[in-house]
Amino acid sequence: MVRLLNGNLTGAPPCYPTAESLRQALDPQNFVRSRPIYGGPAPEEVRRRLAEFRAALQRDDADYQAARRQIDRAKEKLEAAVEAVLDLAAR
Repeated sequence: MVRLLNGNLTGAPPCYPTAESLRQALDPQNFVRSRPIYGGPAPEEVRRRLAEFRAALQRDDADYQAARRQIDRAKEKLEAAVEAVLDLAAR
């Protein structure tokens, strides 16, 4: 980093950070805000992804509930069929 600051690696003139630029570089809130990339930590990205996850959870829950109802109906049919067979066998 020292070489970069004084230009040895790029041949550019020395570039020294200001106190403010150092503060911004070390500020965790600035770090988060400045990364609005897909899946990044920026608040607006987190809110967007959270909305996507909530929608996916609702879809998954609806699919689960539909499958559960189908299983319950199949169980009832099976139990009715077993009762019918037992009734016939008891005669």
